[in-house]
Amino acid sequence: MRNFLKTTTILVLTVIFGLLSLILFPFNGQIIRLWAKTILKVSGIRLVISGIEKLGHKRPVICIVNHESALDIPVVLAALPQTFHFMAKKELFRIPVVGWVLYFGGHIRIDRQNPQKAIETINRKTGKIVRKGHSILVSPEGTRSLDGKIGKFKKGGFRLAEKLDVPIVPVTLMGTRYCVAKKALKILPGVVEVIIDSPVKVSEYSGLEKCIDAIRNRMIERKSAFETQRAEKTRA
Repeated sequence: MRNFLKTTTILVLTVIFGLLSLILFPFNGQIIRLWAKTILKVSGIRLVISGIEKLGHKRPVICIVNHESALDIPVVLAALPQTFHFMAKKELFRIPVVGWVLYFGGHIRIDRQNPQKAIETINRKTGKIVRKGHSILVSPEGTRSLDGKIGKFKKGGFRLAEKLDVPIVPVTLMGTRYCVAKKALKILPGVVEVIIDSPVKVSEYSGLEKCIDAIRNRMIERKSAFETQRAEKTRA
């Protein structure tokens, strides 16, 4: 019953904040960030953020984020001070209110059934976003992890960073899967850690693959340390 009330409250808040972001469109970013912080508070989820000062600049970046829960997007929106544009499957754009917010917010609609069209859309829209001085959020795994382990990274987000000549900021999310597991409807209270690493450029490495491996390995190290500490606390 408690989870039903929590879920219902979150749905109502999503509709209210979504409509507000459309009505007060110049403040869209601030309203969506407030929505994210509000639903995390309602859900009993506390954020512990490290490295926020590394995003204290105004230049556009591409944030590379691991993906293990439906909670990841609100966590990122609440944790990061910048307004980000992200890629979302086209089906989400058809959902009333949510789809309107995605469309008018300038997020990137991806047709997973048509990879060539998806690539053309990404190239066209990301260029416009960066030229406006805005940042982009990418989950290079492409889907949520079932076991919490960071999967293989797709190259798309890194190629974009190289092509657009913008820094990559790795952001590691830890603990979201314990609050909302994949395919689960139940929301559990808990602590989620967010670690923001220093910006890097693809040109700092000897090749694209070296850049991808270095960033992924660093995120795996952070995630492994978190899981080890959590297991030790659980056993204690």
